Amino acid sequence: MQPRRAGISLLTVIVGLFVIGFLAVVAIPGYFNRHDVTLENACRLVSRDLRTLQNRAALDKLTVRMVFDSDGWRALDTNDKPVAGIGESHPVVRRFEGEGVFAGVVIERIDLGGDNELAIDRRGLVDKHGELDISFRGETRRVKIHRGSGDIGVAPLAR
Repeated sequence: MQPRRAGISLLTVIVGLFVIGFLAVVAIPGYFNRHDVTLENACRLVSRDLRTLQNRAALDKLTVRMVFDSDGWRALDTNDKPVAGIGESHPVVRRFEGEGVFAGVVIERIDLGGDNELAIDRRGLVDKHGELDISFRGETRRVKIHRGSGDIGVAPLAR
């Protein structure tokens, strides 16, 4: 009689990986299709990009604009050239339809004092108050941007 060897068979490992892969394929889209997750992350992304641009403006002593439309935003300098984040080579551009997780997110209302942009001065300060209504599958969040510091508040809107 041969002694039994300890360990896991290759078949057990393959079956385990298959089960984990299947669960990931089912669970990850379900998680990101939750309205609150996608909508909150889109609002956080506005905040993160605004902070990045404030830091970039203050560090490089330049004026930066954050231009919004219904599908996202982009960062431009005073010569309309794209602006990259600090330590990044690609410009700060967000297109909800182009980024799979955010497909279906829309900026429904842009209230930035007559135009659709925020200016960030050489000190990193935002030039005006503003509001964005960001929606996803029937739910909407209002993003309030404060003049100066660029602090952002997010609140749900009742439909």
